[in-house]
Amino acid sequence: ETVGPLQPLLERLQASTAKFNGESVRDGIAAAEWCLEHNLIQQGFTILEETLFTWIVTRATDLPPDEEQNRTLVNQAIKITLNNIPFDDWKRESREHREIAEILISWLSSRKDLLDNMRNLAQDRNDINHAGMVNGPMKPDKFRKRLADYLDFFSKLVETGTAQP
Repeated sequence: ETVGPLQPLLERLQASTAKFNGESVRDGIAAAEWCLEHNLIQQGFTILEETLFTWIVTRATDLPPDEEQNRTLVNQAIKITLNNIPFDDWKRESREHREIAEILISWLSSRKDLLDNMRNLAQDRNDINHAGMVNGPMKPDKFRKRLADYLDFFSKLVETGTAQP
């Protein structure tokens, strides 16, 4: 039995957490959406990017997505693929775990829309995290729209495997 005056608060809490179902990637996207709704834009960018590293690890490999090494390898594989970086110039983690890095690169290579959006998301996250102290900073009022656009793109990608309608 709940106390009458608390009922409205409990109902609001229940509505606010209804999107969370215990599945890490969907919960991550729901958390980033919650951040957007509550004007926590910087946190939304961070949660979304970290959620996508998890999603990529689980889609491309059978490795545990919560291990920092695997998340680092995803980040490096994205950069290697986008910039066509030769093996000799790979960072230490990717060189030491070449087989995993190559699996990730192979999986990412055919997903240009994902790669482009991951690059842009990382640049925007870097921009907001460094308070615009980067080359060509984005105007502050654009971050909210960009986060909403990323959420739309990545939500569709996670749900359907493609960002196309």
